[in-house]
Amino acid sequence: MDFEQMTALIGKRNKDALDALRRDLFNESNLLSPANPYETFRPSGTGQLRSVTDRHTDLSIGADQGELAYVEEQPGLEGYRITVSMAGSNRIMGGRTALPTAETDAWLYALLGEDLARFAYHAGALSGPASGLRPSTVYYFLFLDSGRKPMPRPAGSEDVVMAPVDPTAFS
Repeated sequence: MDFEQMTALIGKRNKDALDALRRDLFNESNLLSPANPYETFRPSGTGQLRSVTDRHTDLSIGADQGELAYVEEQPGLEGYRITVSMAGSNRIMGGRTALPTAETDAWLYALLGEDLARFAYHAGALSGPASGLRPSTVYYFLFLDSGRKPMPRPAGSEDVVMAPVDPTAFS
């Protein structure tokens, strides 16, 4: 199955869950900011969703949107950062499991749509002890300007190694 087919299949099978996550993610009242700090913030998320590449794997998606100056800890930065995380789990063994990058990218596209997802960055992965030290949770960042249009990563965010999901997006 190619990337477009995988994205379409994810969107079709998970329409309700993705629509609900998208609504919650872009709800202005659910913005990470000094008025809604980390201590009281409730990130958006899904329950367990079925992988489209491995019948024994589920994944969950977490997402948040924050004021760029607040989440990057750089006063004066204008705009927003969307963070999307995806964690895989083995339904049979019960532990964390790695997800293929092509599939997590397809989930990102199904969630955000191509107009936004192509401007996102791979922002790293974490390995869990049950995963055999393979990445079991992956992260994506999407930076938006104050008009909520995609923008390149801001200066000063070099402490996180990032790679564009679509290397041609800002060309």
